[in-house]
Amino acid sequence: MILDGHKHGWKLVSHRRVPFSNAGNFEAFAMQRFVERGGVTARLVIEEFRSARLRLYPYLVWKTATYPDQPDNMELLEDFLGLKDLGEYMPPEYRDLEPDLYRD
Repeated sequence: MILDGHKHGWKLVSHRRVPFSNAGNFEAFAMQRFVERGGVTARLVIEEFRSARLRLYPYLVWKTATYPDQPDNMELLEDFLGLKDLGEYMPPEYRDLEPDLYRD
């Protein structure tokens, strides 16, 4: 991502794709038993690496709106990961930038 800075903040100039493998990251996550130790949050971090998209923030927004009194658990996470459209749970800056980016 190329950004231009100015006195009011940042402006996206362009996206660039660079070949990159996360295989080493996923191996390290597995070796450290990252999900077993970190639970839902750890799984969402891995999903962010896997998808190159926000997952933790929209999960928190979704959970607060849908199941505010329930503690995090893997069943809720699976429900969230099964959603086809995460747009309404994204920060407006992301949603407005590329509205179709968060739909499967």
